[in-house]
Parts: sequence; structure tokens; C-alpha cells
Amino acid sequence: MKCAFGSGVRSAARLTALAENAGFTVAACHDIGWDHRMWVLAPAPGDRAS
Repeated sequence: MKCAFGSGVRSAARLTALAENAGFTVAACHDIGWDHRMWVLAPAPGDRAS
């Protein structure tokens, strides 16, 4: 990951914090195989864009 994208792998907690800082909430997470996870995001409560 470091060589391909310039960063390491983020933990689930760090990805959740990243989504929340961007104005989303994590509605669900699904393991989809091969150490990959699908994150389902929703607008944060009170977000006017919804």
C-alpha cells in the first residue's frame, strides 16, 4: 500500500473517523473477501444535502 498509494493501511477506527470528518456516518461494513471490506456511508444526521 505504501508503494502504490503513498500511505499505509488504515484501521477500521481511522476509516470511520475519516468518513465522519467528511460529513458521513458509517451505515454498515461488509467483509467481501480477500481482506477487503465494503463501507456503506450515509449522510450525517442533520446534513442538509440529503
